[in-house]
Amino acid sequence: MTTQPHKQPVLALHGVRKTFATQPSVRGQLARLLGFSAGRGGPAAGDKVVLDGVSLQVHPGEAVGIIGRNGSGKSTLLKLIAGVLVPDAGVVHAPERVCAILELGAGFDPHATGRENLRMQAALWGMDEQTLRVNWQRIVDFAELGPAIDEPVRAYSSGMLLRLAFAIAIHTPAPLLIIDEALAVGDLAFQAKCLAALRERLSQGDALLFVSHDLNSVKSLCQRAIVLQRGRVLIDADPKTAADAYVASLLQGGGAVAPGDGGVSPAHSAAVQMKQLCLNGQPVRECVLVSGQTLRLDVDLQSQQAVHGLTLGLMVHTAMGLDLFGTHTAMRGQPLNFQPGQTLRVSMEVDLLLGAGEYTLTLAVHDAHDFTQRVFLWAFHCVRITVVEPAASAVGAVRLPCRVHVRAIHTPNSESTLPCP
Repeated sequence: MTTQPHKQPVLALHGVRKTFATQPSVRGQLARLLGFSAGRGGPAAGDKVVLDGVSLQVHPGEAVGIIGRNGSGKSTLLKLIAGVLVPDAGVVHAPERVCAILELGAGFDPHATGRENLRMQAALWGMDEQTLRVNWQRIVDFAELGPAIDEPVRAYSSGMLLRLAFAIAIHTPAPLLIIDEALAVGDLAFQAKCLAALRERLSQGDALLFVSHDLNSVKSLCQRAIVLQRGRVLIDADPKTAADAYVASLLQGGGAVAPGDGGVSPAHSAAVQMKQLCLNGQPVRECVLVSGQTLRLDVDLQSQQAVHGLTLGLMVHTAMGLDLFGTHTAMRGQPLNFQPGQTLRVSMEVDLLLGAGEYTLTLAVHDAHDFTQRVFLWAFHCVRITVVEPAASAVGAVRLPCRVHVRAIHTPNSESTLPCP
């Protein structure tokens, strides 16, 4: 669903600030007790500012992703919204009932069984007895724990804890759901099941705050995404733009960068430059190809100094920014090693086994072993490709090679039957 700004927001934060004492002295503790935790509006000596001036709104039916490095303030923000923490400054307007999975196993009694914890956790999240009776079997079935539902949760794996916690959360009536990295521990089948259930709740008008380092999940599930950096909002935009800004901030050591389409971020230095880019022999940045046709990229890279152990990376994205395919030269056994003033031409051929639609390519030159290190070039969505399919024989984003044979293996009144090949 799209954002409905004419409706009252489910969640609103204005100028929220949160600090933690890093050196709690007796004098500092006394000052806090007397209400002097900060002087002249700033943090007290020894305080660490975790959130600083954060403002955001979330409307009914809207899914908002929260992206950021570890330590950027994501978990603290969610705990403020859930009422676990209180802000030092600013205002948090949250609904009375918030269903939050902040830490796997939080609120569970390790000595109680899954069934007993189900009842206790549902009560903690405000589910009344009648609603619990109605949803009991649905929760048990969704969790797919089988006989383990009657075993103590101390014997559960992280995946089993996720199944139980998410099954309770998704069946708990609440206008706001908060999911913090929980889906990362689930298997692929259960993750898909959870994402489908979240979309169903969104369609019913509930809102979602979704924290994940899986940028593809954020892009596919959320209508907006917010990037937190050192406790501040770096950008609040559509998921594709926010994800690009997050990657750019990683590459520049946390610098505030919000590249536009086709933006080139020389994050390490200008020592390596892209002198020319050709698509199928033409110096262009856009092309139209038939599904299955080969795309040839010729990239001329020049270095003014000796640089060794680099790689040129390629990523194919959908129009929504979802990553479809990526590789780099070192992965293919060909790292880049420059002599001073040398120009290297890197040629890549990719068979575009894609469905009809719009796609983009991102190119990057970085360390052969770590894409966040020694980044010399990062060209976001610098190539646009339109794929056409005159006679479609399949549906979906990709065209996997598929061979179909139909033949009769048994005919009535015939005694012969072909065995399995």
